[in-house]
Amino acid sequence: MNNGLIGIGIASVNYFTISFIRAIIIFLYGTNASYLFTLIGLSTIFHNNALKIKGLLLFFVIVYHGFLFYSLKHEPVNLRDSIEYINSASNFSTEANFYAGPQSTERDFRLYSKRTPIYPLVLHGIYSLHLHRNFIYLLQIFIGLSSIFMAFIFMARFFKNSGLAFLLLTIFLLFTPSQFIYSQFIMADLWLQFFVMLCILSYFQFHKTQQYGWLISLLIFSTCAALTKPVFLLASFAIGLFCLLHFIKTKKYRWVILFSLIPFLSWALVCNKNKKLTGVLHYSSIGYINLLHYNTNLYLQASQGKEEAAKILEPLMIVPHSKSEFKKNYDQVNETCKQIIISNGMGYTFFHLKGMVYFFLDPGRFDLYQFFKIEEDTSKGFLNQKPRRNELIAQVKNHPFIWLYLGLIFCFNILKTIGFLGFLWQYRNHNLAIVVSCVVFYIAFLTGPLGASRFALPVGLIVMGGAAIFYSDQYERCIRKISEFKSKRVTNQN
Repeated sequence: MNNGLIGIGIASVNYFTISFIRAIIIFLYGTNASYLFTLIGLSTIFHNNALKIKGLLLFFVIVYHGFLFYSLKHEPVNLRDSIEYINSASNFSTEANFYAGPQSTERDFRLYSKRTPIYPLVLHGIYSLHLHRNFIYLLQIFIGLSSIFMAFIFMARFFKNSGLAFLLLTIFLLFTPSQFIYSQFIMADLWLQFFVMLCILSYFQFHKTQQYGWLISLLIFSTCAALTKPVFLLASFAIGLFCLLHFIKTKKYRWVILFSLIPFLSWALVCNKNKKLTGVLHYSSIGYINLLHYNTNLYLQASQGKEEAAKILEPLMIVPHSKSEFKKNYDQVNETCKQIIISNGMGYTFFHLKGMVYFFLDPGRFDLYQFFKIEEDTSKGFLNQKPRRNELIAQVKNHPFIWLYLGLIFCFNILKTIGFLGFLWQYRNHNLAIVVSCVVFYIAFLTGPLGASRFALPVGLIVMGGAAIFYSDQYERCIRKISEFKSKRVTNQN
């Protein structure tokens, strides 16, 4: 990709980012607030912090483009998941399905339903327009910047419009490299974050205005989130049920009840398509794959050892090459793995909770190592691998600055987690805080033993925003107490 095309692409993504942020302002506050990046427009939301927000957004534009230039200079990295997304987009063009494997090899029937439609369709759109594949990275910068802007709105509009809180969020983001790294990977995580933030803002606006339009937008964005990654499917069902009950209760416009069916209709269409392809009615095979290879396998390895785990699960770890094989394997995996987990309920519960802790604390060694091409994608990482002491020392010696950065990230992750928990306690009677806590812990719970920085990315901005609000509040409280103490001291002296 020559420098001219890169320049055009960067100008384009900046233009579309500005246009989308302007659209968000109009969406939330009307046309009178549409003068984007002027103090008049930003002050509608951020008041005295408008100039500061403008500077922070421009700062993040620079940071994102720094990652872009490094990635393009050293050739963008394709993870295994990236290749599957690319295959899905390619197969949609030729076969009208999202098969995630190469066309030339014998079919693995698990891959027919492994990747849900939204992200492959985005890639397909780029290929159909004959754009260079690197434009996806530019588009994802736009997605990332827009999500950060929505995080600023989340903080300013609904909880605390504090300049210190915005600065703290910026610092937290600098120690969350996955926010920038995944803009340069062919991965759907940043897109899920984008739809989650749109869901949060839609619900908050409904809470403020009680207008049905916000619930309809919530239904649409939650369905898009579920079509981006299956982890949000149950959440989209819960949102659909909530909206359905609300529409029935209010009895104002009966026709809007139909909108509450959007998540369920989407699920039914995808499941029906997958049944035709694989013989099994299901939304995505990623659930049963993770149940076998991660939830059950990693638990057995940790509790009984690798040999025993292989002895129990190896017969199930096959590649099904036909509908009948897939259906048989799908049923056997679900039956066997669920039986193992239930029979070891207490032990597995602690193992699952440990994964949820990793979800919040993992510094993202895998992300950095992949981005800087230090480690092959076949590595299982250190969280479940339990590396030998000599191996760990060698890693630190070979890449001391990265490990120093990882250490700082880990410390900041502790601060973010404590701050977020403090935020939830401080606003425990606030309906909106309860909603965001449900979203965060829902994602953390479903991630389970897979807990890692990548999987926390969709709700990372919520966690950081909450922590920033909490620490900002505590700082201001301390300042007030110091001021009151000084005032009393002066009064007593007089």
